Amino acid sequence: MKRMLNSARRQFSEGYGLLPNFINNRHVESDSVKCLKSYDPGLGRVIAEVPISGTKDVEEAVRSAARAYEKWSNLPVFDRLQYLVKLKTLIEQEVEDLAVIVAQNVGKTVKEGVAEVRRAVEAVDAALGAPHLLAFNRKIMNLAKADPEIDMEVVREPLGVFAVITPFNFPVMIPMWFVPLAITLGNTVIVKPSELDPVPTTIFVGLFEEAGYPPGVVNLVHGDASTSQALVTHPEVSGVTFVGSTPAGEKVYALASAHGKRALCQCGAKNPVVLMPDAIAEPSVENIVGGFFDMAGQRCLAPGLLITGGQCLRELCGQNS
Repeated sequence: MKRMLNSARRQFSEGYGLLPNFINNRHVESDSVKCLKSYDPGLGRVIAEVPISGTKDVEEAVRSAARAYEKWSNLPVFDRLQYLVKLKTLIEQEVEDLAVIVAQNVGKTVKEGVAEVRRAVEAVDAALGAPHLLAFNRKIMNLAKADPEIDMEVVREPLGVFAVITPFNFPVMIPMWFVPLAITLGNTVIVKPSELDPVPTTIFVGLFEEAGYPPGVVNLVHGDASTSQALVTHPEVSGVTFVGSTPAGEKVYALASAHGKRALCQCGAKNPVVLMPDAIAEPSVENIVGGFFDMAGQRCLAPGLLITGGQCLRELCGQNS
């Protein structure tokens, strides 16, 4: 199987073959014989096969993450932070190459791919503030009159293994909303990318190994809804994060809740834009068009409704023509 990583740069290819999972800091073939096809939507050409990882693959990934958690969670937070600094440096060195691969498999422009990878860097910047979150511990003495007195103490601690289920439209940025902060706070993770365009995520996770993260801290398993279900219901998975459609998010949330898991589910939305009579023509029209049609509209912030008076719109279009 062709190696997914090169020590100097990410590798663009016209075909990536059967995508491997990433478990215990190794790209490994799935045990499953079931596969889906992943396309370059710009050319309508198959560029990869995506395994539908089953219970054996999920078990291997969870076992790897659970083993790593025991030691990783006891590492001082400032030690965990050093890995994140290295990760940021590596991502910044690879922005252009990663953007090309994002554009190839997702169908967005290279410029949009660059913006996505830079947003991933911003997510790392946010996670660098993790020690401040841990500082928000508190102890309230003599909370209620009693003999002996009743005190209350709030301590922030890592919880364990988390599943990170991500959508197709931002295969690099959205995993990075969760992974850097989760692992810097002492948890370990298993990413389940969208089966539609998992090539960028598969290549991207190798950066965690290059940054020096211990085996098992970050893992990846490919698959479909059945793989997500196996992750969410696994007894050693403490919680799940999800970004995607509302129907899928409702199912993930219900399943996680039924099994006593933490769940953070961000689902679809309908965003109206209100065009006011005093709007300035050039930036208004440009922003409205960009909001509706950038990324082919495939983002949760894309407007779905333009509200305006007809005269206002005619005047703006006339000024901008």
